[in-house]
Amino acid sequence: MIRRDKSVAAISDRHCTDGVSPSTVAAISDRHIDGETPSVQCQSEITDTIDWKIDTIIFGEINLIYSENDTIKYIASFLQQKEYDRAFELIKVAEDIYYLSADIQYNKGLYYSLIGENDNAISAFAEASALDTSFAEAFFNQAFIYQSQGKNDEAQKLYNKVIALQPNNVNAYNNLGTIFLYLKDYSKARKYFQKCIEITPDFKFAIENLKRIDELQ
Repeated sequence: MIRRDKSVAAISDRHCTDGVSPSTVAAISDRHIDGETPSVQCQSEITDTIDWKIDTIIFGEINLIYSENDTIKYIASFLQQKEYDRAFELIKVAEDIYYLSADIQYNKGLYYSLIGENDNAISAFAEASALDTSFAEAFFNQAFIYQSQGKNDEAQKLYNKVIALQPNNVNAYNNLGTIFLYLKDYSKARKYFQKCIEITPDFKFAIENLKRIDELQ
């Protein structure tokens, strides 16, 4: 079982290089790999510093002035409500102004992921991680999509980048384990699942995956 959250939600705070007010975005979607329903956590956490403003007519409302943080909140809200056209319209306006924003690109990646355009999603997440090389969540989402496409070598490299940035990221360890489980390398798979339990003893996905290995061997 591959870990992925199923809702857009606020999570925690962390510093990103582009910086705006505290806000968090998580992706929505389900994938199916090897008969299992994946559940992968995707976070974008951001902080205050940018003074850029959007002053434009958007969605028929006059003189809306959005900070970058407000823009991201609106995008997240539209994605959560499945108003994808409105989200994309705002993303296009925002990326012309906040053209060095990793978080705008990350949200663009979420948009493409949610409408099923995975290649475009990968490109947007890759741009986000290029703009902010500490953006573990952008690396994670790229890895998840590659894994869902069966591109396990690319996925492994990106999950390892996540672990380098977040050594206790149980989702990355778990998903690496599922890759080796799929490849029938049970020894390596077990190692990653056991690492998950070492970090989080009640991590049910790893516990279930270890049981699955026991059944297969």
